[in-house]
Amino acid sequence: MPEPSTPKVLVPRDPLHHAPWAACLLWAGGDKEAVARFRAETGCTWTPPKNALDRMIDDATGHSGETARRFIEWFNANVYGIDENGEVIDRDEP
Repeated sequence: MPEPSTPKVLVPRDPLHHAPWAACLLWAGGDKEAVARFRAETGCTWTPPKNALDRMIDDATGHSGETARRFIEWFNANVYGIDENGEVIDRDEP
């Protein structure tokens, strides 16, 4: 029987990073250039629901949650800089 894998940490472990991380994530999710880059780099074609019925369908199929997880993983690696353990990556390295 295979060992269960450890899930990736999607939120920074350091509480001092929670608010700036969330604010940056909200910005990136609404920024057309960031979303276009996410789509180009991941092949994701999901678009936000336009009405309540679309939202219910996405929720029922789990599609919106899966896309959100993929976007957060991409955001952490490419925008904010968090590794899979929730540690902030030092971008000042030479």
